[in-house]
Amino acid sequence: MIRSCLSALLPSVVRVCGLALVLAAVATPALAMDTQPLPTPEIDAGSIGSALTVLSGGAIVLMHRLRRR
Repeated sequence: MIRSCLSALLPSVVRVCGLALVLAAVATPALAMDTQPLPTPEIDAGSIGSALTVLSGGAIVLMHRLRRR
């Protein structure tokens, strides 16, 4: 009895939760427009170059270690 009631109620609960998620996703940008814009940090070219160097060096070391095995 309880199992049949739950199985009949489940599609409705799923629809309501889905609608709530869609409404929350749509309402969030609308609420964010009322606030003052926050300053964003600037990323200079030197830090991007350093990050790429570290990432490519790590990838080379990892490939070398995997080839040894």
